[in-house]
Amino acid sequence: MGAAKKDAAGKEVQTLGDTSDNQVFVNNTQIKLYVVGGYNRSSLGNAERNVIELNNVSLLDDSGEINEHFVAGGLIEQAGNGNAYKNTVQLTNSNIRVKYVAGGVSQGNGQVNENTVVLVDTAVQGLVVGGLDWGDKNVSLYGNKVSITGGLVKEVSGEELTGRVVGARSIGSGDVSLNFVQLQDVELVEGAVRGGVSAGGGSSLNNRVEILQSHIKKSVAGGYIEAHLPGEVGDVLGNSVLINDSSVDDNVEGGFNQVSGKGNASQNTVQINGTTKITGFVAGAVIGKQSEGNTDGNQVTITANAGSSIAIGGYVAGGFNDGKGHGAVGNIVWLEAASVSTSKLTVDNFVVGGYLRSGEGSTNGNTVVIKNAVVSGPYIAAGLNEGLGQAQNNSVILENADVTGGVTGGRVTAAQTSNRRSLNVANSNIGESSNNYSALVQNNTVNISGKTSVVGWVVGGESLAGNSVTDKPAYIQNNTVVIDDGYVEGRISGGAAVAGNVIGNKVFLNGGTIKGLVYGGTSAGDVKNNVVYLDGRKGIDVTGAWIYGRGRATTGTNGNTLNITNFKGAMQNIGNFDRIDLDLAGLMVREKEPIILLTENQSTNLDNSTIHIHSSRKAIAVTDDSSLADRYEVIKNQSGSLTAFNVVYEKDKLVVCEQGPMEGLYRVEWDGYPDQIGDSIDLVLERVWERPESGAYISNSLAWSRMHMRLHDRFGQAYYIDPFSGEERAAAGWVRQVGSHSHFRAGSDIKTHSRTAVTQIGTDLIRNEFNQDIKSVWGIFVGGLYNRSSAKTYNSAQSRSDGYALGVYGTLYTGNSPDDGFYVDSWLLFGHYNNKLWSDDLANFRYKSNGWVWSVESGYTFPLSQSGSKDFNKLIWTLQPEIQLVWDGVKADTTVDKDTGTRFKQLGTNNVSLRVGARLHANHMNKGLGFIEGNWIHNTKRAGVQMGTGCKYIKGGRNLAEFRAGLEGHVTKNLLGWATVGVQAGQYGYHNETAQIGLKYMF
Repeated sequence: MGAAKKDAAGKEVQTLGDTSDNQVFVNNTQIKLYVVGGYNRSSLGNAERNVIELNNVSLLDDSGEINEHFVAGGLIEQAGNGNAYKNTVQLTNSNIRVKYVAGGVSQGNGQVNENTVVLVDTAVQGLVVGGLDWGDKNVSLYGNKVSITGGLVKEVSGEELTGRVVGARSIGSGDVSLNFVQLQDVELVEGAVRGGVSAGGGSSLNNRVEILQSHIKKSVAGGYIEAHLPGEVGDVLGNSVLINDSSVDDNVEGGFNQVSGKGNASQNTVQINGTTKITGFVAGAVIGKQSEGNTDGNQVTITANAGSSIAIGGYVAGGFNDGKGHGAVGNIVWLEAASVSTSKLTVDNFVVGGYLRSGEGSTNGNTVVIKNAVVSGPYIAAGLNEGLGQAQNNSVILENADVTGGVTGGRVTAAQTSNRRSLNVANSNIGESSNNYSALVQNNTVNISGKTSVVGWVVGGESLAGNSVTDKPAYIQNNTVVIDDGYVEGRISGGAAVAGNVIGNKVFLNGGTIKGLVYGGTSAGDVKNNVVYLDGRKGIDVTGAWIYGRGRATTGTNGNTLNITNFKGAMQNIGNFDRIDLDLAGLMVREKEPIILLTENQSTNLDNSTIHIHSSRKAIAVTDDSSLADRYEVIKNQSGSLTAFNVVYEKDKLVVCEQGPMEGLYRVEWDGYPDQIGDSIDLVLERVWERPESGAYISNSLAWSRMHMRLHDRFGQAYYIDPFSGEERAAAGWVRQVGSHSHFRAGSDIKTHSRTAVTQIGTDLIRNEFNQDIKSVWGIFVGGLYNRSSAKTYNSAQSRSDGYALGVYGTLYTGNSPDDGFYVDSWLLFGHYNNKLWSDDLANFRYKSNGWVWSVESGYTFPLSQSGSKDFNKLIWTLQPEIQLVWDGVKADTTVDKDTGTRFKQLGTNNVSLRVGARLHANHMNKGLGFIEGNWIHNTKRAGVQMGTGCKYIKGGRNLAEFRAGLEGHVTKNLLGWATVGVQAGQYGYHNETAQIGLKYMF
């Protein structure tokens, strides 16, 4: 040991002398007093890098006194200013009863850093600590470590600190930081476990505790400040606790601050995994009652993996401010089990993200997430402020959770404080002229999904402000509750207050089962502009629900709104909304089946409200006789009266269509009288139209026939032997482009317009001569179709068809070309088309069509006369009668529109088209010709569509008159060209205009 010395007068003088780099190895021995690696009693000497290794050693005193019994790697006595640094103590298979086992100890003013204690299968009665400041000095302790594997740590009766395991402990004013405790397979720790403890005014920073497969009898904390003298300061920041497959018979805190002055407990974390039981509470950070500070940014994460079970007996809090501070902001609690079937996570008390006990402050930006877990405490709150102030931007997320108790996103209790200090509202969004408030609760959310069950109230944001704070009112605004699935039994409110202003809150009912009262907002104060959304798209059961804008009062609702979409069903009652917005889009309506059926044996009062019944897409009528009813009930009270005096009815295009081709325009009216059971608000038929979708569908069917062709559409003024050079033309290639524009009517009043383009390319593969009189041409071709159509009644629908065709053709003729004598032409094609149909009110749906088409055509050319005597005006006039038969076997898939349930089936398939006509030619010396053509066209089938049970057909397309005119001739020596225009006309205004150009190259 370095020793303190005195001069002749007895005064102590400073001495130097390190006790460093010493080693103590003891095996199989009993020790009576203490073991120290480096014991330094000098004024300035250090105790560094000393090592103690004890194996199978007992250090016991039968007298029971432990003050003089200890194990220390390096020790600085009370008068010393040296450091205890990087000392190591390792005990294996030993049994000791001491005041403490410490890596480094200072009783003076030096630092105690980076010391280590390692216990393996050892029993200790006493305090186990990595670094120990035993003097009341400004000593910092950092980087100390305790690692215990197996064994146990027990208390000594009557000795306060024994039984504890601590990374570092200071009773001075220095900081305790970056210390570490790890316990693995420890049978029992009777005392508390701490990463770092400050008991004299310093801070506890970034300390860590890991507990693995161990049993702890008392509390666990990553960082800890004990109460000491009034007015001291100190923060507990960045500490962490990890517990896996262990049990703790007390509380678990990431950080705990009990300073008797100002100090924060922030950025601390707790993580719990495996099969673990915590008897007490779990908190990311706690501030004690005598402290003044914030608990911000703390996090608790509890995860039960597959095959594991975690039970928490107390509450769970991200940041728990039990003192006189100003906030609990940005804390997170995340509770998640792998699945309900393979793991278990239970909490038997409340869960809170950020908690503020009293004073004026904020619980903002806190989050609670609970998945596949069970919570049976009184409430779950993301931000809970029991003083005056704010609760903003907090969020609760429940997914497959089982909750017994209330749920709130943010809450300010608004308890009166002694100094009555007000909070300024300059940065808030209350929309009022007041400069002060007792509570500001806004932008909080509760989101419930999966198979969650909540038996208790659910509130987005709330305040208990009452008459005692009317001079500083409460504002509860823009809070949100979203229920996507699950089961909720209890009161649901977007915003709630005792006497505050509840403004602009929202409740979304999107799925699951709802039982109880649902309010947009509720308060004895102003309740305005709150909205309840009821969406039945996913399926929702509200048969046990009452939906109100606010309480059952009939006045003062001030813009509260109920929006209903995709829903048809029963509920208990509705009321106290200034506005009800009911979207009938896609709903099935039947006679004597109201959209909203109210089943409570009480009256319904909708007086002085605005009811907006509309359809962003068409509502669908399902009737027994495939017709639209004169009246459909929309909102009906089954067993009580429904009054609707002075109601303003708003509607857009309120259209109901049957599962067929008809649709009707409806108005809204109340059918009842005061106190009459079964009153309802109804849709009343004004006018019936046909659905435009049928016309758009028929347009697609007609477009496929635009791929048909005639011989002259691809042949031009072609020939076998060049009349000018005498050369034989053995092959040819051709292309044609056709554009058409058509108008027709379908049903009685559907006006349809189509634009179609066809491109076909082919080649004559074989051109031969049987004899001098009979020749033949054989070839192949491909084509593409582009069609766009629209149909209108009062509304409009559009369709499109795009596709291709592959085909072969053959022609027999006499003479040098088909225009010289007799010809027979035939072709066969297979077409495949992709089709789409949509309208203003219905989402698009797609279907395909394909099939074979076959044609045979024949004609004979008769010479008539010749005119002109010179080369430039010499014309040969001929007449060519023609006949063509086309069988069209293209068919569309039967399709069901998913939005309306309407079944679309093509009608008029296997149509046979007969064309009879003649062409008048004027041939200019085989260099070119002009022609006019007239035809009569008869279709054996009418194109149509069956929609549901109703059928619609084209009008005027059965018999058509056609006129065409064009030019054919040489562009160059080997290149032929032609151009044609034509028009077809039928009854009921049917007409189709066509223009065509073509080119053919002779090889």
